[in-house]
Amino acid sequence: MMGTGGFTELRLVSPAAWLARDLSNQDVIPVAGDIGLWAPKQWRHLAWWMPGSHAARLAASGVHPRLQTPGWAALSMFDTSVLGRQVSAVQLQHLEEFGGEHFIKPADVKVEALLASVTTPDGFVTAARAAGMASALPVLVSDPVNFTHEYRCFIASGQVLAASAYLIEGSTWGAWHPADLPPTEDAVAFATDAAAQLKMPHLPGGWVLDVGLIDARQWAVVETNPAWCSNPYWSTEGDATGVVRAILAAQGDAPAPALQWQGPQRHAPAGPLPRR
Repeated sequence: MMGTGGFTELRLVSPAAWLARDLSNQDVIPVAGDIGLWAPKQWRHLAWWMPGSHAARLAASGVHPRLQTPGWAALSMFDTSVLGRQVSAVQLQHLEEFGGEHFIKPADVKVEALLASVTTPDGFVTAARAAGMASALPVLVSDPVNFTHEYRCFIASGQVLAASAYLIEGSTWGAWHPADLPPTEDAVAFATDAAAQLKMPHLPGGWVLDVGLIDARQWAVVETNPAWCSNPYWSTEGDATGVVRAILAAQGDAPAPALQWQGPQRHAPAGPLPRR
């Protein structure tokens, strides 16, 4: 049985009250909502669910949770047989080596000014520079494909602990009723097999694997994400405990230095938060 890793509280940073409420539907650890206006002076007993932007501001404030990530190159380490396309992980400064249009996005961070899209490398570089991103920003470059179905799987100790669909043929998770959610069994089976085939010597204690169907027929890996900042969608309806265990498992000593989250690569660092 997985414990809490020594944490006594899961601090959930979000204006969405439903998220703290949903993640409280378990008896593993107490959950406290936080709108992110300050940084706690006593934080070493806290686990976190929060956006990467808040994690960067915590670091600027002297608060350094040990946040594990699959790593910015993890997606490119899957075999093309489970990716359904070619995927490369490069730094922004090398992006111009690619020609034509690609599906391009920052790896391992969410940047509002750089939403994932099909674009040219020159266009992405121009937008990234305007957003203040550094040359070392990790970027994922993929062949464009059409994912008609997408599912999020929370993983810890090599097992999918909770899963949710979030896109089904143009319909997104926020439009669904909890009594009529899309089944996830096939997605969990594929994610379990794909995770076992990932060609990495180390993996975080907890992480997220998104999988889906290309053109409603071919299963493929969509992307990897850190568990501590990934929207659980409807996963909490079936197993809030599984989601929370993956979040907790993603915080602590990473099994390899490369799995410790480093934050967005910006020229200007994030500003600190008041401490109290």
